Amino acid sequence: MPLKHELVEIAIIDPPAELGGLAVTVMDGAFFSSMPFPAANAYSLTHVRYTPHFGWTDDNAGEGAYQMAQRLPHETRWR
Repeated sequence: MPLKHELVEIAIIDPPAELGGLAVTVMDGAFFSSMPFPAANAYSLTHVRYTPHFGWTDDNAGEGAYQMAQRLPHETRWR
């Protein structure tokens, strides 16, 4: 079974105090998610449309995931 890989951009944020300790995922339409990111004492912010930059599966890549990630452009979607 081939694995699917994605090169993604994840924003690391400090949420408002009212959202501290909560994880939120909206699953209606183009959804977003905010989850605790303990390594940075912060939260991750992802969006179904803007987080993934590229995707591929093992069977059509022709090279390893690390090689693909190095070869692909690293443009940001931050505005």
